[in-house]
Amino acid sequence: MARSTLVLGASSEIGQEIVRTIDSEEAVIIAHCRRGRQVLEVLATELRGELHTVEADFETADAARNLIGAASAIIDVPDGIVVLPSPPPDLLR
Repeated sequence: MARSTLVLGASSEIGQEIVRTIDSEEAVIIAHCRRGRQVLEVLATELRGELHTVEADFETADAARNLIGAASAIIDVPDGIVVLPSPPPDLLR
């Protein structure tokens, strides 16, 4: 039976490692990113299971609703949720 997981913040280095860890031939992973779609497309080539990428910026409630809608179109309810998103850092010199 497929195990489904929604990983918020999957394009971060930590998120990518979590995706690799939960990957299996039966895995269905919905990988959220803010702007890291290309990183996740490369990661998908390494995996045995299914990886579905969903972009969303949580600055607005509509974006969060769209993420839920996109995830629901792939799976009804995920078996697990990993939450890693963080705002982009302000780099000061």
